[in-house]
Amino acid sequence: MPLFTLMAVPYLFFALSPGAGVATVLVAVASFGFAGHLGTQERYVAAVPERVRGQALGLAGSGTMAGQALAASGTGTLAEFVPVSAAMALAGVASLVATACLYPALTRPAGDRAASRTDGS
Repeated sequence: MPLFTLMAVPYLFFALSPGAGVATVLVAVASFGFAGHLGTQERYVAAVPERVRGQALGLAGSGTMAGQALAASGTGTLAEFVPVSAAMALAGVASLVATACLYPALTRPAGDRAASRTDGS
């Protein structure tokens, strides 16, 4: 959870309209939060049957990239109507909201499988 939070919190400081240098540092710090995805990938491997693991990881990666593209497009569109600094801060808020919504799933032990899962094993 701390890494997913780290990915969002630096963007909140864009509400203060930082200069280019500070903005660069904020984005660099936020980028370390992407390491949180390593833990989710471990969960995918543990949760998916071996026979379809490659397909599942490919699908998860494609979904992640599509979500990132949609979020970037949405933030860019928002920035057409509000100051860029506000759009970036709102993107940080949206990321924190998403993290909070996913908190139960992200904090569940990696080996804990959902009761509704049917994989035939």
